[in-house]
Amino acid sequence: MCHIRVWFVQFQPRKRFYGRLLTLKTEAHISKIYEKYQLLNTRLSETELSAQEISSIGKQIGDIEELATTFRRWKSAKANMDELHRMLLEDKDTVLRELAGEEMKREEVVLEELEGQLRRCLIAPKPEEDGNAVMEIRSGAGGDEAAMFAGEMLRMYERYCVLRGWAFRVVSASEEQGDAVREAMISIEGKGVFRRLKYESGVHRVQRIPKTDAQGRVHTSTITVALLPQSTDVVIDISEKDLRIDFFKSSGPGGQHVNKTNSAVRITHLPTGTAIAVQEERCAQQNKARAMEMLRVKLHDRQRSAQDASRKSSRQSQIGQAERSDKIRTYNFPQARITDHRLGVSIHGLEAFFGGKSLDQFIDQMVLKEEEDRISELERIVL
Repeated sequence: MCHIRVWFVQFQPRKRFYGRLLTLKTEAHISKIYEKYQLLNTRLSETELSAQEISSIGKQIGDIEELATTFRRWKSAKANMDELHRMLLEDKDTVLRELAGEEMKREEVVLEELEGQLRRCLIAPKPEEDGNAVMEIRSGAGGDEAAMFAGEMLRMYERYCVLRGWAFRVVSASEEQGDAVREAMISIEGKGVFRRLKYESGVHRVQRIPKTDAQGRVHTSTITVALLPQSTDVVIDISEKDLRIDFFKSSGPGGQHVNKTNSAVRITHLPTGTAIAVQEERCAQQNKARAMEMLRVKLHDRQRSAQDASRKSSRQSQIGQAERSDKIRTYNFPQARITDHRLGVSIHGLEAFFGGKSLDQFIDQMVLKEEEDRISELERIVL
């Protein structure tokens, strides 16, 4: 009898298990999507549908099919768990109760996996987030010290991308004396680049004693980072009459050829005032082609922002106003501490971070936070 009580205690708290990943609100939300899926399939079987209607319904079904089929499997597993629990409570056969307890342990694993799949279906990233990205880094408040920090962050991101196997290419950079950078545009290519690096968008604040300060005072400087998705299937019509194209001599390292030929290109989109300068290649035509590619990315981001005014990843909401008090992360050099203000989390070890080895500690937690926020938002929706 005592052995049976052990099983009963182990499996009694059903609400704790079922509510671990899916709350009742989330389950109700998915249930309504599943009902919609069933209605769409019923309607698709109707004979008097036009080709356009069939295409539209098929697309709607495709958008929610994975969620619906996973929910159907989850409902079946949950019903099986309910039946096993009933057997454990009501069956008088000790052997059957032990078997039911063993089966419940296996079914619990299945349910947990299915709930995880449902959760991922609900918050699946947009297709554009799975691809490449364009990163912009600009020095903000703090003058030369801000430009120095911008250069250090650029190199940190380069090291991070190397560790992840991503291609990192500086398209254009306004370099100052030494390793300082006033502004830079970088193309980063690889699987899931934008999905990971989008959390770096915002104002980064550094607190340290500049090398030029003889009195040893701590200064505060800022830089801004913005990430734009670089979709390969973006189609933006740009009229030649809307462009002003300027050729000029490249600056920075690269030898005599870079500095003596008009190989650098600046393209300005007159209707929006958007300007892109590229000098990474030695050939002017190659730089022009690259500048047009970057211009399309920028204009596509403007277009998406206009179509969805509430889109939180719009560039202005990403970077703020570059004020010292408007920041997502602070790098405190005297205390060797890095604090992410969105997470309320601090880590120590500046050398590892600027070597690109610690950034994932913040990004991984931001991914989890966004998942929780999106689930909570879904639960607030009144369908």
